[in-house]
Parts: sequence; structure tokens; C-alpha cells
Amino acid sequence: MGSIGAQEKPRLAIQSFGNPKEFPNSGIAETLTGQLRTGLAATGRFQILQGVGTGLDAVDAEQGLAKSGKSQAASSPRAGRFAGAQYLLTGSVTEFSYKEQKFTDTSVRTAGSTGVEVFLQTATVRLDFQLVDAETRAQVFAATGIGGATARSATSQMTIYNRLVATQGSVTTELKDSLMGRAADQAVRDLVRKLSDGSNVARQALADATGAAERERLSAAEGEIVAELADGNFVVSVGRDAGIVVGTILNVETEVISRDKTGKEVYRERVPVGVLRVTDVSMRDRAKAAKVSVAAATRQPRAGDHVAPEVTAGNRPPEAGPVSAPAGRAPSTVIAPERRAGGPGEAQVRQADRYLEDGLFAEAADQYRRAMAAEGESAPLLEKLSQSLFATRDFLEGEKTAERIVAAGNSYSTMMIHRHGFGRCLGHLRIGPQKLAFQATTGDHVLSLDPSQIIRFDEVSATGFGAGRDVPALEVTYRDVKGDEEKFTLMAMAYAKLDSRRVYVEGKDLEDTTKLHRVLKRLVSSYVLPTTSH
Repeated sequence: MGSIGAQEKPRLAIQSFGNPKEFPNSGIAETLTGQLRTGLAATGRFQILQGVGTGLDAVDAEQGLAKSGKSQAASSPRAGRFAGAQYLLTGSVTEFSYKEQKFTDTSVRTAGSTGVEVFLQTATVRLDFQLVDAETRAQVFAATGIGGATARSATSQMTIYNRLVATQGSVTTELKDSLMGRAADQAVRDLVRKLSDGSNVARQALADATGAAERERLSAAEGEIVAELADGNFVVSVGRDAGIVVGTILNVETEVISRDKTGKEVYRERVPVGVLRVTDVSMRDRAKAAKVSVAAATRQPRAGDHVAPEVTAGNRPPEAGPVSAPAGRAPSTVIAPERRAGGPGEAQVRQADRYLEDGLFAEAADQYRRAMAAEGESAPLLEKLSQSLFATRDFLEGEKTAERIVAAGNSYSTMMIHRHGFGRCLGHLRIGPQKLAFQATTGDHVLSLDPSQIIRFDEVSATGFGAGRDVPALEVTYRDVKGDEEKFTLMAMAYAKLDSRRVYVEGKDLEDTTKLHRVLKRLVSSYVLPTTSH
């Protein structure tokens, strides 16, 4: 799909939703689709493209015209794409119902009557939708926008409802100021909110696709060390044309020749001798790189050694700790360890906290960013921003934000559930430079470890959390003060629900819990564990 920056907006084509099956010829879906376009455009989270037709069949039809040569050449989508869109939004109005019950209210009487007629009215609207990759047709995510309204009125709205379901054109006028209009507005708002949060899921999917393409490109990039510089750095024969960027990890190998007793060459093999990290890519076909200290290094890299990029999601060498900023270069921003209340971003922070409590995670992230733009970055606000991003399933930006906190010397905290011999308890896992700790909030379980105590930090599948099934978990294997080996098992709570009896985590939430665990494991591997343990 091409290169995508961290903040690029996904390009979205919105297909007209399908009508309720009871009212196939009405103008309900057309009107609500228009409201949806307006609402999504106002969020600024997608580039909204114009689409036609209803559902994926319309996309297939347009692509069929493109293949047959009957459509306009300039506007024809290539096979597997729709008018330049990266994503398609398609769906249906699955419920558009109105009920009213008439009764006599005897508490209100007029002269000569036993009461007044009152209508109890209920309006419900459901919009089922799915966000689909325009190229592969794979579903990115699906959900439902739900709206409902109730009223107690002396006036029936059944005539308005009958006009709504019978009108074949726009029903904007009929919806205005009606109970069905209130329910429809709520459903559209709910859908917009979920898609606003889902834009980060779409952007993450784009980043994943781009990352896969870049990893494939990197896997073909091989070269050699062409020179060792006076300052101890190296020049290698691969540059930005091969996909090399600042920070790319290069594994260094040397060729070893085996000979028989007569001196005849009988075998050649490459063996690792070290790791380099790229520091400059000013040239297209060459790059500068610095040596990274790793436990597996056998000797100093030298001219003629073979280099190949480390092709991983994070591009971090498996045995290297965090690399400090180059000598003499200060960090680009200062991250305060604490935040002073009442600063210039206080209003934005309060609004963000309310959004976070209400589950409006994308809006919360925006407000935290605005607060830090006003008063500067601090570890507490970056932590809340990271948690908001993880809640929207934006693992890419969430991890970057969390890592910035730890890289600046602060601790990153996230809510976890700990399984132990007597049950389970909630608490905060804190990841900091050379420190890993857990403090229970619903019990007295405490864990505080330095790198020398930690043996392993693993992803596992575990029982005992009260979920009624195996769930993804993180397991710390460590030595206690007596030198005995112990285990401490945790599961992230970001996507789980908890009551007094059990933990609820199913389907997509299980997958996303695993993704979050991998983020936490990378943080621990980079900033806590000794280089010989992972």
C-alpha cells in the first residue's frame, strides 16, 4: 500500500448502507449514510472518498467495468481497489423500529374525565457495519452503532414513523425533531465514535502492511564493511536505496574456510562476529554504522566482513540493550518525571480524563496531546496518552509513547491481574530502567526486581485467572532473596472485564491482549533485562 507515516489518515470509501429488510425501498439508509459521512468528516481521522452503490457488490461491479474497459480510464479502479481507497465502510440498517403504548393517566384529570391519554414511546436504531481492506477484502473490524430514545407524550408519533418507512427519497425532514430522529442521531454518533477509535486500528493495519513490505525489501539487502573510520565507526556498502534507515541493525559475519590435512579448501561458512547500528544514510548506496555491544560478539568487525540487516518488527538486536544518544547530542525533548497541576494544559487534561472514563479513547488521546503542546511533556501525561492509544488498538503509537517514557529514565505503569496460589489480584506493573515491579491494589502482593534477579520474562498460555480457559499471560522467572527460583504470572487488563467471580476476555480481545503483552515484553527486554537473559 506504499509508505505511510505514523499520522497519515487512512483513505476511506463509504458505501451506502443497506435498508432495513422490512423497508427495502425506503430512504432511511441513504439519509443515515449521508449523516455518517458528515460525522466522520468532522472527526478528521479519515480521508473520506466518494463512493457509489450499496455494499461490496457495488465495488465488484465497478471493478468489473474497469476490467471490461467500459468505465472512464481516469476514474477506473485497478483490480482489488476502489477509487484509491485503502478501506471500505459497508453496512446495513438492521433495526429501525418504533413502538408506542397508549394508556390513561388518571393522575391528570380534566373536568368530566377520568384522566388523559398518554403514549409511552420507544424508538430503536441499529447500524451494523464492517471496515474492510479495499485490496484484500479482509475485515479489519466490525461493530454496531446503537441508538435509542424513549418519551412519554400526549401526541402519537406513529404517523411520522409510517411516513419515514414509506418515503423513498431523503427522510431528513421526517427525522427532524422526532423520536426516531433522536434514536438515529445516537446510532450515527455511536458508529462515528467507534470508527474514530477504529481509525487507529486501520492505521496500525496499514503500518503492519508497510512494515511487512519494508522487511521483505530489507531481507534482500546485503553488503560488506568497506572501511573502518578513525572514530571507531564503519562504512558499509548498503544505503537508503536498499531500505536502510538510521537505527537499522546490521548483523556482521565473517567467512570461515575449512581445509583438509593437505590444505585443500573443503568448506565455507559464515559465522557472526558482531552487530552494528546505522547512524547515517546520507548516501544512497552507503551508510555509516556504529558498533553495538552484544554478548555474542567474537571479535571487532573489520573491512571485508559481510553485513545483513536484522529483519524484525522492532529492528532491535536480540542481545543489545538500549543505545544511548550519540555523544554531544541532547534528546530532542525533555520529559518531566512529574506533572505540576494547574498548568496551562489543565483544562485539556480534565477533559481528556473525562473522555478516558467515558471510553472515548481517541478523543482522550487528542486532548492529552493538546495539553502537552501547551505545557510540555511529562511522564504522567505520556503514560495516559499511551494507555489511550492502546485502548484504541493503536499499538504502534502506544508502544512508541511508552518507550519514550522509559528511555527518558522514568517508569511506565500499566494495570495487570496477577494469578497466585490463593486466587488473583489487580495491580500495577512498573517497567523502568533496570527495574521491574508489581504493586497490588486489591491485595498485598508486591514484587520488586533488579536485572540480576530476573532469569526469564516469557509469553505463556495460562489458566487460573478465572476466565474459564487458557489466556495469554506474561511470566517472570526470578530468584528470590534466598536464591530459590520463583515464577510470577500476569495478564494485561486493558481488554478484559472483571467481576467478583471471573475474568471476561474473548475473541479479538484475546488477540489484542497478546499484542500488548509483546509490547511490554519488548520494553522489559530493552530496558530491564541483563543482556545475557534474552
